[in-house]
Amino acid sequence: MPAVLGFSAAFAASFLLALAAFHPAVASEQSFSLISCESGLGQAVFERSCRVEAEGVSIRDAEFNDSLYRMVWQTNGTVGPDGNPAGDGQIVFARVDPITGAVDTRHVMAFEGRPVPIGLVRNGPEWAHSARGWEVYYNCYTDDLEQPQICRATQTHEGVTHAVLPGTAGLEMLIPSVNTGDPAPRLLWQRFDGTFSAGATFGDYGWRMDEGSAVDHVLSGLDAVGVWVPDAARLVGPGMTEDGQARPVFLFDTETGGQELLVPNDKTYRGAIAWRAPELDGRLAMMTHVRQPETGGFDLEVYRETATGVWELWTVIDPICPAYGSSDSAEPLVYDGVSYLTLVSLTGNSKATDPGIVWLTHVDPDAPADKAHRRLISNDSCEDPGVNRRDPESLLLANGLGARIYFVRPDL
Repeated sequence: MPAVLGFSAAFAASFLLALAAFHPAVASEQSFSLISCESGLGQAVFERSCRVEAEGVSIRDAEFNDSLYRMVWQTNGTVGPDGNPAGDGQIVFARVDPITGAVDTRHVMAFEGRPVPIGLVRNGPEWAHSARGWEVYYNCYTDDLEQPQICRATQTHEGVTHAVLPGTAGLEMLIPSVNTGDPAPRLLWQRFDGTFSAGATFGDYGWRMDEGSAVDHVLSGLDAVGVWVPDAARLVGPGMTEDGQARPVFLFDTETGGQELLVPNDKTYRGAIAWRAPELDGRLAMMTHVRQPETGGFDLEVYRETATGVWELWTVIDPICPAYGSSDSAEPLVYDGVSYLTLVSLTGNSKATDPGIVWLTHVDPDAPADKAHRRLISNDSCEDPGVNRRDPESLLLANGLGARIYFVRPDL
């Protein structure tokens, strides 16, 4: 997650989350490797070079911060003979080399924050930013290990401070905001009705600002997980039309309650992320996955806000490999005044078992030739087999040295 962009996109249908959501036990049993590769940005010649990061370390949902050069992840903990988690997972902070992007797992800072295993909830730890600085939010267990609640962790030179947010029992934390203009982060949540052992359903979406008081606001119209835009007062995400026949993308204003339709309402969309595009003089751009009626897979469309405030289609991102025609888990990356996307492309319709490749592309169809990059990251060629590569994350290296792309791969 490039911190400069002001959002988190790791939530977006990664392999880890999608697989665990249907098979919770897999979240503890399946082992994943964290791979990183050169992006080629800032290099005269792109020579693909990849390595395994944090070899032998159990990592779930790694999130990168290129302001602090830190990475945070969670361990799911052990599972008892009865199949129930023991609640002994950890939140772990590690340094990332600002020049090479290498993860230092020799000097980690870990604490037993009782994170809820991914699979029982849909998201792991997330970086947030406000006037208070950088903090991490995650789903932690209630005392009886039966419901999620929201916890906050702050790393200092002395260690990690940890707090349970008041009145959050039964709320699943989804996405926090990243905006220094807010006195505290805004947290998007969804109500978790029931318990882990007896089964649960999801209720209303809502948000709160973490200012110490338990003041929650229910969001009307949001039909799936939204993501904060860089101004942090608005969310971009799928909502329902009045006839309930499509899932278009809206901007939801959490302060006024207003909604603005951004896309045609005759298509079905999954997920949306907005960022400030330098090509648009800092105006918003928004990408979203659009369902293919014929195959059930997804195309990737990018919309832009014009100088007059009108939203229009900017470009459609075509697959880089013909055999991998369905897009997933796209994230923006801004480097040297140009907007890029990292994304996964799948052979099927975004099922957890579909082979996937990770690649990078520019957004602006009129980008200068020396910055119009479309390149495979996880594979040498389109003929190389894709093995469930998922969840791309990027880190901007220091001193303009480019960016490194990280993704997960199940160990075979």
